[in-house]
Amino acid sequence: MEDLDLNTIIISIIWTYVIGLMPALVFRFLIFKKPIRRIFSVLICFVWFCLWAVINLYFNDAVGYGDRLHGGSVVMIIIFYIILSKGYVPKGKEIIISRKKPEISEADVNGGE
Repeated sequence: MEDLDLNTIIISIIWTYVIGLMPALVFRFLIFKKPIRRIFSVLICFVWFCLWAVINLYFNDAVGYGDRLHGGSVVMIIIFYIILSKGYVPKGKEIIISRKKPEISEADVNGGE
């Protein structure tokens, strides 16, 4: 097992969770501005995980960390999916709140007389 110092751990956390989750935040809050359907969220997560694996392997090789993915990448993709799809309500399942005022009969006003 490799000897990891504090700097390597901090860089790894920043790389995985800050840089890795940035596209999810951009997609969710800047481009779409609403939750994304679950099937599209899964597709975006799959594509990003494939890209992330390639980018991560090159980055790790460049800093001498080795050519492998770590478990944090899987956790990052799960968080990525949650960011994209949290709060999505399928069409037809929305909660409709009625704005009609309740009708008040004359008997209600007179105390039931």
